[in-house]
This record gives sequence, structure tokens and C-alpha cells, in this order.
Amino acid sequence: MTQLFVLKTLLFSLFLFFYQQGLANDTYGLEEFLKHQKENREPPSKKQNSTDQPNMRPQPNMSPQPNMSPQPNMSPQPNMSPQPNMSPQPTISPLENIRIGFARLNLESDDLSGDDRLETYGFEVTEQGLERLHSLYLNYVNTGDPEYQKVRIQRMLRLMHRIFAININVTSEKSEEERELIKQTVISLFRPFFLSEYINGRSNPYYHYFFLDPDAHESSYAGANNGLALMFLAFLGPHCLNKGQLYIYFSFLYNIYTGESYDQAFDSALLSKNINEYHSPESLGNQLNAAGLGAETALLVGLTAMASDAFHCINSGLRSQGTLETLLIQYLPYEFLVIIYNNIARHFRPGRSFRVPVHMYTKIGMECFIFSIMGIDPIPRLPESSTEEEGAVGGATGVTKKCGVCYEPLQEMVLFENCVHVGMCQNCIERLIDEKGCCPYCRVESKSYKKLIDISN
Repeated sequence: MTQLFVLKTLLFSLFLFFYQQGLANDTYGLEEFLKHQKENREPPSKKQNSTDQPNMRPQPNMSPQPNMSPQPNMSPQPNMSPQPNMSPQPTISPLENIRIGFARLNLESDDLSGDDRLETYGFEVTEQGLERLHSLYLNYVNTGDPEYQKVRIQRMLRLMHRIFAININVTSEKSEEERELIKQTVISLFRPFFLSEYINGRSNPYYHYFFLDPDAHESSYAGANNGLALMFLAFLGPHCLNKGQLYIYFSFLYNIYTGESYDQAFDSALLSKNINEYHSPESLGNQLNAAGLGAETALLVGLTAMASDAFHCINSGLRSQGTLETLLIQYLPYEFLVIIYNNIARHFRPGRSFRVPVHMYTKIGMECFIFSIMGIDPIPRLPESSTEEEGAVGGATGVTKKCGVCYEPLQEMVLFENCVHVGMCQNCIERLIDEKGCCPYCRVESKSYKKLIDISN
């Protein structure tokens, strides 16, 4: 009897140990989410025909991608360009596997759990993988108690950061020839998606997505999915765009994405019609959260930081070693708050401009905004043993602001005279004025700029 009792106790202890280990290993909270999805999964609907899908968009039909494990005679293949089709796409299930680059998120297997669901395979990239990850993010962060949504946002952003890190670090281990093949594979998906005017005889809603005047964008791109455009730019852009292009493309996307989202929110009376409710970064973030726009805003900020880190690592040959917090510190998009404030303010007095609150231009303002929508405090803390003098150079945070175009340290910020968009050094803003004559964020013509005194410290 005593031996039997001891055996039962031992078995129970082992069960408890492995159960706790499983919970501890579920960094991203996937198991709880998957269980909820399986228990509440609706039966698949009947196949819809094309008339049931009003917002069709080009779907590149990628042929199987080569396994990128080292090969003796590896050379770029000439027939790797996608063959887009306009077939309607079924509703995406949050239980489907997701493959992006070298990372695969296995959501279907019952033999895996927790972090073990994130696996490394040969290189493969498709539009469907990017669309599924975007769908997973939205499903995940919007499932459960609204009080804990910021926790779910953090988990999903950390998962995406891990996918970025896998791709960056595996790519860095490849030969120059293999890295070139990866680049060509990415280009074969990225360029047709944004630069093909017609797909199978139909107008492509993503054609020149980043270069159309904002006023014409809504009517011309009614079938475009801004979330999918964001995923394309974040995951593929660092491989095939230069630094200036990546910065400008993100700036355009901020304007398009937030402009259209906030237009819909005002039409549905989800956002306050009192301009005083948006006077500070915290109050702006609170309004977006209350309108249900916090999750997509957090995704915009998070993916900007991850894409910036990916570009830096890919072009320098370095490994990705930062955390989500360090990325948010290093790659704060300073112009973001100004863009979304302007997109909100234009609903109050059409044809008249509002003076942007000065805190929207500052580093600390952006940090407060991030905390309000993500629950993440990106402000670095000095160790307890550090003295005030040790952290005094460059301000209390010890973080140097950088130009959004060239990433050189900013001694002072400059802004366009007409639209007051900010975040560039003097050399870059002069070059933009000479080359384009307009602001890269809002396309407002501007032939001059002025200096902004940095008051963030």
C-alpha cells in the first residue's frame, strides 16, 4: 500500500512538473488561444462564388520555393516570379499554419505545444502566409477580456519579433549567393504586388499604393487591404528597398492606414468630436483604445521598429539581438503622432488646419503614446548603482535620436514649413525638397523648412 501511494505521488508530481513546464514554455499564450478557437470554431461555410466577394485583390500564386539549406551549385532561378490570379480567397482560419521566410508557426499539430510550435524550415514566402499572420494577430488580440488586450498585443508583437529574428539570423549564416537568391525571391513577390497596374486584365488596387495623392487614394484603392500592405512592407521591404524608400513608404502607409481607419471611426461615432480630447499623446492613445483602434495602431508602430531593425541587420550582416523594448527605443517613428493627429484634426474644421500640440513632436511624447496603446514602457532605466552623472550625456535616457532617412544622430529636428511634418535631419530634408518638392508623408508641396528646437529632454 505504501509503495502504491508513493508511486501515485511520484506520477502526480511528474504530471504536475510537465504541465507546469508546458505552461512556462508557452511564452506567446498560443495554447489557450488555440483551445478557445477549436471549442468555438464554426463549421466551414459553403464555397462562395466570385459575386460573393466584392473586394477581390490580386493573389500571387507562388510556386513552391526552394529549400534554402546549403547547396553546392546554388544560383538564382529565372522563373521565380509569381503568377497572380484574381480568384476569391476563403475566410482565413486562425488555426492554419503560417510560413514566412525561414520561420513556420505550426498551429495545426496536436503533438506540439507552446514555443515548440515555432519551427525553422527552408525559405518560403507567399502572400497567404503574410495574410494569415495578420489575421492571427487580429483574432488573437481581440479574443478574450478587453481589460487584458494590451497583454495580448505584447505577446503577438513578441511573436512577430521572433519571426523577424529567425529570418534575419538564418539569412546572416547563408553564403552571398544564397542571400542573393533570397532577395530575388522576395522581389518576385513584392514588386508585382505593388508595381503591376493590371492583374489578369483587372486593375490592381495596390498599384502605386505609396505614390498616389491621399485625396485620390480612397476612391482608387477601394479593394486594397491596408493591413496586408503593411505586412508586405514590413516583412519584405527590408530585403528589396533602400533606406530612404523604406522610410518614405512607411510614412505614406501611416497616412493611408490611419486616415481611412479614423474616417470610418468618425462616421460610426466611435471617436470623440471634441478636439480637446486629443491634446496630449496619452489622451490620443486613450481615444484610439476606446474606439477599438489601439491594436492596429500598436501593430503599425511595432512592425515599423521590427522592419527598421531588419533593414539594419540585413545590410550590415549583423544578427538580431534586441528585444521588443530596445527596438521601440532605437526606432521610434517620430513623425507618427503628427500624422495621426492631423488625420484626426481634419474632421473638425474642414479646410482649416490645427496647430499640432508640441508634445506630439517629442521623444517622450511618443514613449507615452506607446505606453498608452501597448502597455510597454520603452524608457530605459538606469541600474540602481548608476549615478545621475553617468547617464547625463545625451539626456537621462542615454538614447540618441536619429534621422528617419539616414539614421545619423539628430542634433536638432527640422520640419517642412507648410505641413510641419518632422523627423529628419537638415541634409535629408534639403535633399527631399530638391528632388521632390513635397513632403513624403502627406505630399503637400513645400519648398522650405524650419528648425524645431528639441525640447524632449
